[in-house]
Amino acid sequence: LTNKPPDIEERIAVWTKSEEERRRGTIEGWYTKESVDEMFGVNRWRAMKRFGIFQENSDDWRTIDNGKSSMHNVGTCATERISTTSVETGYAVYRRFAEIFYAVHGHLPSYRVTTKDMKRAYRQLAPHEDHLHMSVICIWSVETSCWVFGILHGLAFGLAGAVLQFNRHPPLLVAVARRILAIPVISFFDDFKITELEDGLGSGAHYFDKLVALTGWSFDPKKDKTANPATFLGTVEDFRRAPSTGIITVIPKSLRLQGAIRRIDEALRN
Repeated sequence: LTNKPPDIEERIAVWTKSEEERRRGTIEGWYTKESVDEMFGVNRWRAMKRFGIFQENSDDWRTIDNGKSSMHNVGTCATERISTTSVETGYAVYRRFAEIFYAVHGHLPSYRVTTKDMKRAYRQLAPHEDHLHMSVICIWSVETSCWVFGILHGLAFGLAGAVLQFNRHPPLLVAVARRILAIPVISFFDDFKITELEDGLGSGAHYFDKLVALTGWSFDPKKDKTANPATFLGTVEDFRRAPSTGIITVIPKSLRLQGAIRRIDEALRN
């Protein structure tokens, strides 16, 4: 509580973003230290200080809950490893489709690629009631000009344990979709890609949406894209030549390429 407030721009951005969360119901607050002491007991709770990072690629601020300085992260021990996929898996799906289709029809098929992104993915998983005393955030209030506290009813971005906890769920969705519904989908954290035959008229993506609705997860419709070329995990995948040549081309997304060039230029200058 003796820490200085952040710079005015960061202060306003963090407050604005956090207020949006409070109105959505993800954050419960704002409380004074004395109020949180009454809820959980003196010295029986621990807060993560929330700060902001400006992201040039999206021209927007992202809020981070500092699990390092609060010592949440050092108190986390895990033997479990992250289980995810790589972009090459999507190309293996394409190749297998090509092999089967060519054997039956004597020519190569056209493809449809759909990408999906979970909406505020970490906030869709709530901590257990018994753990809420460790799911407290601290921000500077621009209304009262003091530090205030909120209970975060979701996983904190910046909390080491949140990564493993969240990433148990996308592989489960993918496993059900592939093994029971035969949907050719892969995932990387909260990003999903469905590579299917154009003749299927988007049925894979359609029934994946049905599965998602049944399991209660929310995706961001504004980020749903069916395109060719398609962008996934910083790469642009072009399937337009595939029906005639069997070749797909892959290039870095423009922003990713520019970022790499900037880092190379900086290294050369130094």
